[in-house]
Amino acid sequence: MYKILFYFPSTMSPTSGGVERISCVLGNWFSERGCKVYYLSDCFLDGESIFVNNGTGLKDPFNIDSLIRFIKDESIDFIINQAGILPASEPLLSIGKSRSKLISVFHNSLRGMYTHPNFYFNNFILKKIFDSRIMQNLFLFYFYLKYHAFFKNVVSKSDAIVLLSEAYINEVKYFAGCDAKVLECIGNPLTLPLDTNSYSKQKEILFIGRLNFQKRPDVLLDIWNCVSVNHPDWVLRILGDGPMRDYLKKRISSNMLRNVFLEGNQQPEIYLKSASILCMTSCYEGFPLVLFEAMNYEVVPVAFDSFESINEIIDDGENGFIVPANDKRAYCDQLQRLMVDEKLLKDMSGKCRKKVVSNTVEIIGEKWLNLFRKM
Repeated sequence: MYKILFYFPSTMSPTSGGVERISCVLGNWFSERGCKVYYLSDCFLDGESIFVNNGTGLKDPFNIDSLIRFIKDESIDFIINQAGILPASEPLLSIGKSRSKLISVFHNSLRGMYTHPNFYFNNFILKKIFDSRIMQNLFLFYFYLKYHAFFKNVVSKSDAIVLLSEAYINEVKYFAGCDAKVLECIGNPLTLPLDTNSYSKQKEILFIGRLNFQKRPDVLLDIWNCVSVNHPDWVLRILGDGPMRDYLKKRISSNMLRNVFLEGNQQPEIYLKSASILCMTSCYEGFPLVLFEAMNYEVVPVAFDSFESINEIIDDGENGFIVPANDKRAYCDQLQRLMVDEKLLKDMSGKCRKKVVSNTVEIIGEKWLNLFRKM
């Protein structure tokens, strides 16, 4: 079978972030089917234990030379660049791949990233200004000028481009200004085994994600401030860590928010088994794993309509709610519908697991194998 090399700047680990976890899950699935799989990061090259020099990654000519030799000696068939949208991966475009095929994966929404740069302000007026459509269009134009040449290079020099959804095709064409030789849309796989058990659900709401501007946990606290007063028997648990953690602690204390707990980085399964609702408040995403992971445990998701692939994951009103972007009032209303209507919550919960069946690693893995065959 095939010899496959995954690349991502961070260390590959099933307990790391989403992309790293996806790479390990897919890599294990490929290995089980006879493929030889390697993982390359800016920290080390696993499998053959070829460590890079001083953690300098692909910027170091010594590491590039070592990588070229490795690719040649091991006869790598496919290099899966999981950092296709990151300039850190650019050296992969010109390493003289010979027989190897380079597949660059775009793991996020470019429009979302570049209309919501990672600035964070406590000042309400500045928040409103930076969230305005005028500022978002200015950001988009600025980042187009900055990264157009990079994305054009990625698309033209990769043997294939993989997007997480067809909804992202137009934005890639906008930033790259050219068409890929091979363009495929393959969503992220469910990284947990399908769960067919039933669990005793509690009056618990979960947030799972990095505590940064993209995920907007501060917006969730605004929403909780609205709904918790009328529902003192419900609790909110926030799983994850990040630069906004201290700010959130202060907000919880200063607003005297009750029944909200910052749990830190935790394995989510035990929480998903008891939770009833998952809240996502991100200002943009690519194809978020956390929604499928929650639905696998029959946890009903509520999310903003802030990224293009959301309608491929949640069937609004069937297995969750999609709320107009930035509309906190509507979010509060839909969340409270679930909190007070036990029958509605149970009906939606029962439909969640049916949705994730279409994105098991077996189905997504076969799509990847079909791409390999096509190439």
